Amino acid sequence: MRNQVLLLLTIFAILVSSISNADLDSSSKAIERARNAISIAEAVVTQIPATSPELDYVVQLLSETSRDWNTALDSYNESKICVAKIMETSNESLKEDYKSLLEVCKQLTHTHANAVIISTSYVRVLAHNRLDQLEKIQNSIDEIAQVKQLVLDNANYTKNAISEKYR
Repeated sequence: MRNQVLLLLTIFAILVSSISNADLDSSSKAIERARNAISIAEAVVTQIPATSPELDYVVQLLSETSRDWNTALDSYNESKICVAKIMETSNESLKEDYKSLLEVCKQLTHTHANAVIISTSYVRVLAHNRLDQLEKIQNSIDEIAQVKQLVLDNANYTKNAISEKYR
């Protein structure tokens, strides 16, 4: 009987580990896609003419992209901490709270990484003078801004609700 319990606990630990690693793999891939998009945009941004009427917007957009990148990285790092805490705690209530935090951190990572990808695509399209596509990308930028705010609001709510439990 004791061996069966140990076996079940081991299987459960492996399943939790696999799920957590899959969560991190997904976030890691989002970060990597955003990093690649930044590299591509850096390579072509100098091709945008200095006289382009879009240049001021690009400067503003790159500033926002930098903030999105930092948020994605910070959230990814917080996700790694959550996974470690999930693995090391035996308190089920605390484990559930860390799972909730992990979920909102993943959402922040993915949403802000996607915002980076969309913003850098604007730079690439402008650099390649495909002006007919700018409006479509601008609409996507506007839409992801709304999604970012919803995800941020949800993350703040979740973090505050959890922190209130432990005060």
